[in-house]
Amino acid sequence: MTAKNVYSEFGLENDVATVEAWRSDLARIVRAYFTRSQLSQTAFAKKLGIKQSVVSRIINSRLSGLSIEFLLRLCVKLETRGHAAWGPSADEAFATDEAPIPVGTKTIVLAPAYSGEWEPLDIPVEITNKTASKSGSSRSN
Repeated sequence: MTAKNVYSEFGLENDVATVEAWRSDLARIVRAYFTRSQLSQTAFAKKLGIKQSVVSRIINSRLSGLSIEFLLRLCVKLETRGHAAWGPSADEAFATDEAPIPVGTKTIVLAPAYSGEWEPLDIPVEITNKTASKSGSSRSN
């Protein structure tokens, strides 16, 4: 089953739905880092050089007014690695901190460990374009 972009399901145009999907996904990456860090919102905000209220907004998915650029800068400050994709359909849009899976290979690259390093793991699998195009998307199916 193909993951649907919830924003296009609300009737938003593809370009708007793509931007909103990226905003949501980048915020999810920051939220996940915050959870793993076990820092208070205040300490996390200080680490990023932002206000605690902004951390609260990200954690509670109140993303209105937070640009993709701002969220991407937070991901860079946190030294995360990631990639993003888009296409003619908003359903193809996602941003993730999971490592990309190369099409046609038998090597899967795991998501970065807490240290930020990529750890390759050789597993015999067949990767297709369809499988690789949606890897890392966290939106509901």
